[in-house]
Amino acid sequence: MPICSLCVLLVCLASFCASIASGLVETLNRQFISRDTPDWCDDVLNGEYNVVFKPNSLAGDRLRLPPLPEGVRAEDVVLRMTRPDVGKTDSGSDFYRYKRHRNIARELYYTAHAAVNGYGPVVHAAVLFPSVVVEGLRGKRQLYGSLYVMSRATADLNTLINQRSDAIRKTTNNPQLLAEHMKKTGQRVAAAIFPAIFRQSKLGCLNFDTKPANLVFVNRTPLSIDFDAAMFSIVPPGNDGWEGHLLMNLLLLTAHVRTFRHPAFADGWASCVRNLLIELLVRARGREWLQNAQAVTTDFREIHRDTPDAATTRLEMMASAYFVDPPSIKGHTTVFRPSADRNPPPLVHQLARFGLHGSVRRNDAPLESALGDARAWQAVNQ
Repeated sequence: MPICSLCVLLVCLASFCASIASGLVETLNRQFISRDTPDWCDDVLNGEYNVVFKPNSLAGDRLRLPPLPEGVRAEDVVLRMTRPDVGKTDSGSDFYRYKRHRNIARELYYTAHAAVNGYGPVVHAAVLFPSVVVEGLRGKRQLYGSLYVMSRATADLNTLINQRSDAIRKTTNNPQLLAEHMKKTGQRVAAAIFPAIFRQSKLGCLNFDTKPANLVFVNRTPLSIDFDAAMFSIVPPGNDGWEGHLLMNLLLLTAHVRTFRHPAFADGWASCVRNLLIELLVRARGREWLQNAQAVTTDFREIHRDTPDAATTRLEMMASAYFVDPPSIKGHTTVFRPSADRNPPPLVHQLARFGLHGSVRRNDAPLESALGDARAWQAVNQ
């Protein structure tokens, strides 16, 4: 990360913390609990862990915002804050969105890393604040929330795909034409979003929650959002190179598209990334952290290390949650079916076959050759 850029960002964060943050956090907490959309806000978006406010031109008078750069208006940013409400676990105990300090501090670092290196939105200000004290196994523990003032996206990839898919359905009732339009759209969208995946992969980033909802466009530039430390990691590529990082990030995104999108759209997406995935599968054969991951059912848990072994565990956990053993398959257009073989292939191999072809096993010699099948290699090279 460029040191000068990081220092400028940290100075901005420090001034925000000292003079403005507590009042703004209190105001936003009250607003969230009221469930009303205030007149200074165009929209309020609720995620699982965060709430996002989209201020309008009235926000300058209604809120005390941190100083913004020249030319940046309140309408150009979003306020993203940890949700203050209390949920319930399956056992009936309280569930907070707030996190331990080391976890939320890592998220701040990753978010700043993304902003400075151009694969995440610009962060104009940010603060970590103490919230509730909870009883843990080792006694009382302070939890923390976060508030970010960030550049506003024009659209997230999930919404963009929905809009384009709906527009296609309105133009034709012919199944063949619909499939053709969907496939072309899938190709174009994959090509448009790829730079965001490429940039972070070259920097050693492993984004285990890469999915359309966590990719946005800001002024037509594709960017990633949501750098939760439990699902994001920076593991320097080292002598092995960054190809394994790109393979994992791209495979997870492709698997999400195959799982939740129209089959023809997913086919178009797959046709766009196919040759690259096959090349990456060959180049990443020696990455043990990637090849050791299996398609297993495993519970989600917090991991605090940025190591190859931790990367293997995170990959298995996220694949389990989304594909191998999801809580529900409602909304899935194509269901991932893990191998039932006694000695199943690695998770990466199964995700590659699924992302490119869905749940149907195809005779794809170039792909099988890339996965290490000697017979397929011979067939390709005859």
